[in-house]
Amino acid sequence: MSERRNALETARQLSAALTFADLSRVVLKIVRDEIGFDRGTIFIVDPKAQEVRSIVADRMLVGEIAVPVGSGIAGIVAQSGKSIDTEDAYADDRFDAKFDPILRYETRDIYCIPIINSGGGVIGVLQLLNRSRPLSPEDKAFLADISTHLATALQRISAQPKAV
Repeated sequence: MSERRNALETARQLSAALTFADLSRVVLKIVRDEIGFDRGTIFIVDPKAQEVRSIVADRMLVGEIAVPVGSGIAGIVAQSGKSIDTEDAYADDRFDAKFDPILRYETRDIYCIPIINSGGGVIGVLQLLNRSRPLSPEDKAFLADISTHLATALQRISAQPKAV
């Protein structure tokens, strides 16, 4: 079994055992190690507020990030259901640069993909910043598989009865 298959199998097994936030941290570490990104964020779509909100923002010292659906790269991916791969964030009109000074970070490039549930709806977004190398088609397929595991975990959690 290839290393990537091992990583995917690990993510699948963990999705059944951990909270979504814990699983997200593990997944972001796997992605960082396998693909080579500096930072990653997993956003959840809040349909009532029409926002995407960060659940886990890897390697950040700031609280939750929330952006309107349709605004910024993550919000546009949430709205369209289509991935965005921009190699120069500041040259892309869709990029909202206001977070870089707040986070004391310089975003150079972004790869952002939707997390889609079994019904075809966008329930989240996986955003990766500042890659260490160009993405291959195999990298993008790996990230799509990771996104599928995240969707399964999110659906499992949202289907659990709420405590009263």
